[in-house]
Amino acid sequence: MEKWMTDCRKVLKDVFGYADFRPLQKEIIEHVLRGEDSLVLMPTGGGKSMCFQIPAIVQEGMCIVVSPLISLMKDQVGSLKACGVAAEFIHGSLDFGEQQLILSNAMAGKYDLLYMSPERFIQSDIHDLIFNGTINLLAIDEAHCISVWGHDFRPEYASIGKIKKHKPELPIIALTATADEITRDDILEKLHFPNKENVFLASFDRPNIHFSVEPGQQKFKRIKAFIDDRPDSSGIIYCLSRKETERLANKLQGAGIDAEAFHAGMSFDKKDKIQDDFITDRCKIICATIAFGMGIDKPNVRWVIHHNLPKNIENYFQEVGRAGRDGLASEALLLYSYSDLLLWKKINQESSQQELLDSKLNRVFDYAEASICRRKILLNYFNESSESDCGNCDVCENPPKIFDGTLLSQKALSALKRSKESIGGNVLIQVLRGSYNSEVMDRGLHEIPTFGLGKDLSFYQWQHYLLQMIQLGLIEPKYKDRNNLKVCDLGAQVLFKNKNVNLVAYEEKEQKEVAKKKQRKPEKKTLFDLLRVKRMFYANKEGIPAYMIFGDATLKDMETAMPTSLPDLANISGVGNVKLEKYGAGFVEVIQAYYKDLKGKGDSFKHSCGLYNEGKSVEEIAQIRSIKEVTVISHLAAGIQKGMEVDVAHLISSDEKKIIADAYFRLGKPQAMKVIFEDLQMAYSYTKIRLALAFVIGQD
Repeated sequence: MEKWMTDCRKVLKDVFGYADFRPLQKEIIEHVLRGEDSLVLMPTGGGKSMCFQIPAIVQEGMCIVVSPLISLMKDQVGSLKACGVAAEFIHGSLDFGEQQLILSNAMAGKYDLLYMSPERFIQSDIHDLIFNGTINLLAIDEAHCISVWGHDFRPEYASIGKIKKHKPELPIIALTATADEITRDDILEKLHFPNKENVFLASFDRPNIHFSVEPGQQKFKRIKAFIDDRPDSSGIIYCLSRKETERLANKLQGAGIDAEAFHAGMSFDKKDKIQDDFITDRCKIICATIAFGMGIDKPNVRWVIHHNLPKNIENYFQEVGRAGRDGLASEALLLYSYSDLLLWKKINQESSQQELLDSKLNRVFDYAEASICRRKILLNYFNESSESDCGNCDVCENPPKIFDGTLLSQKALSALKRSKESIGGNVLIQVLRGSYNSEVMDRGLHEIPTFGLGKDLSFYQWQHYLLQMIQLGLIEPKYKDRNNLKVCDLGAQVLFKNKNVNLVAYEEKEQKEVAKKKQRKPEKKTLFDLLRVKRMFYANKEGIPAYMIFGDATLKDMETAMPTSLPDLANISGVGNVKLEKYGAGFVEVIQAYYKDLKGKGDSFKHSCGLYNEGKSVEEIAQIRSIKEVTVISHLAAGIQKGMEVDVAHLISSDEKKIIADAYFRLGKPQAMKVIFEDLQMAYSYTKIRLALAFVIGQD
């Protein structure tokens, strides 16, 4: 085992360019190399794939990987090939001759990994390969598809476990990013795993993702403002229906925003082109139904927006997990409305699992309506507790204001009772606001005593409070009676017995105005910008996505460490031997030129430090000097490193400095910030690490 793990570490560094394993990877790989079965649960971007890729490379023979989508297989195989790994995938769009050639090469031992769909796996020629070839491992990706309780159940997946009865010595590793306890138990049973000792459960926390939720009012206006505030970033907008993806994409295009729709109703060629444009950064934004992005390892998706309430936490967590896979700061915004809840309830009525689906829907609605740390709720759902608030969600940043909503609730409950509980939410709001429209007047609702008693509140405010009243159990929609509302027992206590009700106050979300373009000198490009240009040059030349050359996190580390030689570049996280040989000289050339130019203008950092010491914020300095905020941070770090007095106490605390410094020395003074970032479980931003290291290196 020791020899194997030495080989694994060599593969990790030489092939993939990483100095150390992420949490749990080492234990899982050792388990696999002992020939034992395993179920691995790691969040999206947590490094699941290497748990089977590395054992497949170091052992004799080949690993078969069962994967649900062609796009997923194409992406992983492309990334492996870019690192010099012998990998291939077989799928239905290949002709018979091409498939037979791949199978022949696999039988001859020419691949380390062979990817295929579950439908292809159960065919006879694959069983011939399994029983007569040298197969060292079977990896089942997106393993939640095995279980009827999983959110993407596929019958073909359920039959994979039968192989265990015919070839019990073949180790199986099943991997998923989202599976609750009932789903996990079902996967273990379907795969004939003997006990729960086979389960590896990593932390589901993704501290680099900022979570926020807003009522879905004026959705397009909110989405446009969000995108305008992040003009160069890549993102995904998940919609409930195919029609909605097209409508939203068209509106965004009309507003001058680069966006495309994506859904299952499109032709294969069109979907393939849109997906390819997205992963190669020719298209920045995709409006898609929930299947999009499954398994795509595009690491620089900076944000995910949910246009509607998801149907469960598992789906939601997997979808937001497609943001920030490189560990850099990313965002997840959920927009939801009362109508989303009604629609899902209606859909659930048609299922034989209605009770379970409604229960899961209620949990995601609880999350949307939460007045406590959102990350705590998500982690708790996956049986993981957190003692402290995360500080990186909208609730932590702006705790909700609670007020006595008894009188307000009584107005709504009274209006509902006097209308004989024969109206839905929108009509109730019209009655409360005193609207003389035809629907109200034709039914005589303008004559009830509570008509107009709530006209001091806007439509959106009433919508906000009715949602809470539903969630608190004061009222409930009658799904079999056109979603009309009825007063519950608790609501009757509020109305007739003056039971107290606390509500969360409605607050208008601040819409950041897009700054008007000022006539100013164009900003000099940062080293990160120049490295991205060089990366795109290589990507276009080879016809592969830019992130397959190097991810953004690797470029950020290059920007920080500024390696001016190939040996120095080899120490950067994510730079393996093959990539160093193919691209190293080009990137070193860019860094050397930038470093030379920087030395010629060495006082620039002093200007930024001077402005900072005068009381200007990082954002203000960036505006004053027409530079990016990351450049200002670099200037402050340079000043600290060179011994200037720069008080950054509100940017990083002394405790944070100590924790980061301890990690720096414990890890052997790595050049790459990402090594420290991952070692500290992504709990500290690159800004904090950069500043902490400035103090350490300045004293070293």
